[in-house]
Amino acid sequence: MARPKDKNSRRSRAERRRLQKEADAAARGLAANDLGQPNMRVQSLRRLFAWLRPDESDTSRKDFGGTIDQDICDGVGQLHALGLLDGHGHDPLEMRDRAREWGHHYAQLLRCCATRTSSYERMDKGVKEVRYTAADRRFDAMDESLGAMEKAALLSLIVDNLIGDFAGQQVVPWAQALVDEAMLKRGKVPHAMRFPDEHDRSLHRAAIRGMCQLVDATLPMRRNHLAA
Repeated sequence: MARPKDKNSRRSRAERRRLQKEADAAARGLAANDLGQPNMRVQSLRRLFAWLRPDESDTSRKDFGGTIDQDICDGVGQLHALGLLDGHGHDPLEMRDRAREWGHHYAQLLRCCATRTSSYERMDKGVKEVRYTAADRRFDAMDESLGAMEKAALLSLIVDNLIGDFAGQQVVPWAQALVDEAMLKRGKVPHAMRFPDEHDRSLHRAAIRGMCQLVDATLPMRRNHLAA
């Protein structure tokens, strides 16, 4: 005779949480008609940045369909959309994309290593074998180019909202303060805001330096690729 299932066991509670998350995700999909419509978060960001239209002559800020979805989805994108990555000797779009490339690869490596902060549980019980690929070599070249302060700023801007202390939030506090200040200068006050202090600005400057270093680190690899 099979042993009766304990409804209060750890496995049963985890299963109920999983089913509830799936139901919530399905409900959100139905709310967006599940026909390729943007979800509620994207819609709210579109309304918040509806006043910010890309200039027809500025190809760096034009995305698919003339929207700015690629900019408003995270902190580094919003900094780019508001011109806070301009004037540093590199294409702002290239700086944004290289920062995202480095940050997402960094987070992927942490997930493969089953690393997770503030928890005694591994992120994944079945960790796959890690192979060293061309993307890893490119990431290593980018990562080795960063100084300590620049790396810390980019980790907080990109990685923390993926798997770190601000997971699930689109913008870390220091970047949010700069975004709010830039919007206030344009006559837009979306919510109660905190004015950026010198610490916020120093992190912004460090992130700018880090993005420039990331772009520089990929240039030799591009030349080698073209020569091959």
